[in-house]
Amino acid sequence: MRDEALAAIGAGAYGRAGEAAEILDALVTAEDFPEFLTLIAYSHLD
Repeated sequence: MRDEALAAIGAGAYGRAGEAAEILDALVTAEDFPEFLTLIAYSHLD
């Protein structure tokens, strides 16, 4: 479903939207809920 949504918004090869989806996937599948949701995204900053 997520891939269809990314394609529907015209994310091309998904680009930054794909990165956001990966971050969201990591958050929702993590064993423990992180105290700060942004911590997992820091490694994706340019």
